[in-house]
Amino acid sequence: MIHLSEQDKGILVKIYNDPPYKMIEVILSDELCDFLEVPHGTRMGEVDATTNVIGYIWDNDLPITNGFKFFTPDEKLSKLFGLSNDAQDIPYYDIQKHISHHFSDPIYVPNDTESENSDSDS
Repeated sequence: MIHLSEQDKGILVKIYNDPPYKMIEVILSDELCDFLEVPHGTRMGEVDATTNVIGYIWDNDLPITNGFKFFTPDEKLSKLFGLSNDAQDIPYYDIQKHISHHFSDPIYVPNDTESENSDSDS
C-alpha cells in the first residue's frame, strides 16, 4: 500500500478537482472531415468523432447483428475504415481502432478557470 503525506494528498485532490486540461482534442483528417461533413482541419474529441460515426451507422440503417454488438459497414464506411468492400461484420468496440489513423496527435486544451475568474474580478 502506498502512504502519501498530507501535502501529497492535497496536491492530488486539487489536480482531481481542478484538472489542468479540460479537454483533449485531435485534428481530424480531411477524409474523416468529409465523412462527417465538417470543415477540413476541424478539432474534435476522439469520443465525439466516434459517436458521430456510430450515429452514421444508425442513421443509415446499416445491418446490425448479434444482439446489436456487430454491424456491417457500407461502401462509404468501409472506405473510411480502410477495408475492402466485402468486409465482414465489425464489432462496435472496434470502431475507434478503425478510425484512429484519422486523428492527429492529441491537443490539450487548457482549463481556463483562472482566466475566467480574473475576468469576473474586473
